[in-house]
Amino acid sequence: MKKYTFHVSNTHCASCKILIEDILKDQDFISSAKVDLKKEIVEIETESDKNNEEIISILNEKIKPSNYVFSVEKINKEKEDLSVLWKAILIGFTFIILFFILQKSGILNLEIGGEVTPVVSFIIGVIASLSSCLAIVGGLIFSLSAKMMKDDNKINKRPFIFFHIGRLFAFALLGGILGLIGKAIGVNFIFSAILGLIASF
Repeated sequence: MKKYTFHVSNTHCASCKILIEDILKDQDFISSAKVDLKKEIVEIETESDKNNEEIISILNEKIKPSNYVFSVEKINKEKEDLSVLWKAILIGFTFIILFFILQKSGILNLEIGGEVTPVVSFIIGVIASLSSCLAIVGGLIFSLSAKMMKDDNKINKRPFIFFHIGRLFAFALLGGILGLIGKAIGVNFIFSAILGLIASF
């Protein structure tokens, strides 16, 4: 039994670990696979006579659709991380500018301490679904994608459509219930601001 250790790039969370290990364990020539997220390495055991480059080539082909990369040497990610940071800053400023443009145009009709309109609620919901909700359900979606990948590298979209429809319906229903509770107990702007700051932390 031979043991190999490779570096792995583009991992983010526990779902990445599960997904990579599942893909590796599905390979006939791999007896065991373990991913260490902190060290960004993957350890595999195999009885194959293939060398490092051959194994990496085969495995990279398998994990390519999930955007992971195996390598013998650690890939320098400093430039990539800096690029991602600048993109995030640019996206943040774009949302802020868009918010002020929409507010000044009167589309949002949002004033500090004023009533939140359905349009504002919808925009806030979309932004939240692209940020915090992605962080929460993103790993689940990626894991399911790998599990449902067909032989022709096409994903069965039906379960994901039902998942997102169910998620939107549940969020709308629970949001409405929470809104009614908030209206009943009279949540004011200061309380909402404090609650928002606590949630942010």
